[in-house]
Amino acid sequence: MKVNVRRHLRRTQRGKCVVREHCRSIPELKFKTFNRLPIQVGVIVPSTKLNKPIHKNTFDKRIKDTRNFFTRRFGGDIAVKQEGGYQYKTRHGKKLISEKGVMVTSSMSEDAYLKNKARIERFIVNKQKDWKQDTIGYQVEGNFYTYPYRDYILHDKKNKNIMVS
Repeated sequence: MKVNVRRHLRRTQRGKCVVREHCRSIPELKFKTFNRLPIQVGVIVPSTKLNKPIHKNTFDKRIKDTRNFFTRRFGGDIAVKQEGGYQYKTRHGKKLISEKGVMVTSSMSEDAYLKNKARIERFIVNKQKDWKQDTIGYQVEGNFYTYPYRDYILHDKKNKNIMVS
C-alpha cells in the first residue's frame, strides 16, 4: 500500500515538517494586544563545586547572576528551586550525589533567541568553568541538554532542530 506522505505532513512557517497526527492546536486567549514569547530557555544553577556543597551565599550569588543575565536580555525570568542527583565517578566506584539547584528560565521571541543565542552559549560555557562543574544542565523548549559533551552520558545521538510551537 502506497501512502501519500505529503498528505500526512504539515509544513510550519520555518519550513520544518511534523507528522500531522502529532500536531494539536488550541486557540490563544482573546486579548486585543499581547506579546508572544514562544521560546523558553533555562539553565540549572547547581549548589555544588564539583561534588562538594558550596556556601549558601555563593549559591545565592550564582542564582542572582543567572537571573540578571536572563532579565537584562529578555525582560524577566522565573527561578524554580529543585532537588536532583547525579553519579560522581571516584577511584572507588560511582557515588550518588544529591544536590539542590535552581532552574532559571526566561521566555523570549524567536528573534530575541536568535540574536542572543551566542551569548547564551558563552554564558553556559563560562559558568561551567567558573562554577567548576563537570557538566551544566540547560533546557531549550523543553529539551534537556548537558554541556560539555560527555561520552559516559547516554544520549540521543541525533542532532535535530528544536520544534517551536
